[in-house]
Formats: sequence, structure tokens, C-alpha cells
Amino acid sequence: MRITDHTSSSNSLLKQALNSPWKFFDFLKSYFLTPYYRLYFLEKNIAWNKGWRLYGRPIIHKALGSHIQIGKNFTVRSWFSCNPVGIDHPCFLTTWHPDSEIIIGDNVGISGAIICAFSKIIIEDNIMIGANARILDTDFHPTEISTRRYGTENVKYAPVHIGKNVLIGANSIVLKGVSIGENAIIGAGSVVTKDIPANTISAGNPAKIIKDVK
Repeated sequence: MRITDHTSSSNSLLKQALNSPWKFFDFLKSYFLTPYYRLYFLEKNIAWNKGWRLYGRPIIHKALGSHIQIGKNFTVRSWFSCNPVGIDHPCFLTTWHPDSEIIIGDNVGISGAIICAFSKIIIEDNIMIGANARILDTDFHPTEISTRRYGTENVKYAPVHIGKNVLIGANSIVLKGVSIGENAIIGAGSVVTKDIPANTISAGNPAKIIKDVK
């Protein structure tokens, strides 16, 4: 990543340093650590793309044979102090099985988020995922009492699809089988268990439609 990928001029860097010193120093740390981040993604067999900005290294658990694809201008915040909301943990990207997939489009930003795919999670373009949010396409455990703790059979899972321009608020959870339509907003701390229509604002546990996006 070049400095010119992040800012158009030295004047804007100087202005940022004067107005928000913490942003400036986080950028410098990210810039100098980028070669290390690139090697980490190379080792995970994930193609590095144009315009990426990593503020701290995400944790990637990638099953052999699985697929993780990430578009351009990807921003990942994993350092505790790099988001004023506060980040509880680094970002996690996990594919559980050899045929699992995580597909992330262009211009996506995530902060301390956990994305775990048993089957497939698609995150389209221009999406913001707030601090400590979770996107999970599985229940992880069977519901039967006799096998609930250690069982791996009959674990329910279903793909998750998040449309373009969606905003997912901090500490929200998106569960298996959910589709979120374009331009939707998910309020902070929501638990999304069912499909959310496009152009709506939803919140709560379970998340319910509050109003339309104007």
C-alpha cells in the first residue's frame, strides 16, 4: 500500500495529524506493517487487492481447500484503539470446511468483526460492519440434548447474503440463512434471525423493521 492510496496530498496528511493525531499515528503504523500483512495473506492463499488498509492483523482460520475472496479498498480495524467505539478483539475470518466460502466485495469496512462460514457468506460492495459485529451461517452445535456438547452431526447451517450499501451496527449478530437487502440499516446490538428487506431500518432482538430508509 502506498501513502498515495490513502490520501491525495501531503496537506491532507498534515491536516489529519493536527486535527486527529490518533488517526495519523494509526495510519503510520498500518503503512509500515503492510508488508507483514501482505505476507500473512499470501500464506493464507488470499489475494491481496488494491487499496487495502489494515489497522492490525486479522485472525484467519482457513480450512484447506476453502475459498476467501476480498475486493478492492478493504478496510480492517483490529487494534483496540483504532475505532472510537472500542474494539473487543481482532477481526476473525473463518472457513470451517473445504467447501466453505467467504466472498467480500469492494469498499467494505469491518471493525473487530467475526465472519464465520460453514457454507457460504456473501458480503457485497460498499458495506460497513460495525465494531464487534458477528456474521455466522451456522448454529455450531446440534440442538439434540444428547449430542449438543460434542456432536458434529446434524448441525444446522445456511448461507448468508448481505446486499450492497448495507450498514450493520456495532455488536449486532447476523445468523444463518439471513438475506439483508440493499441499502438496509441494522441497528446496534441487533440479532438478525430472518430476512431484512431492502431500504429498511431494523433493530432489536430479534430484529424487526422500524421504518424505511429515506
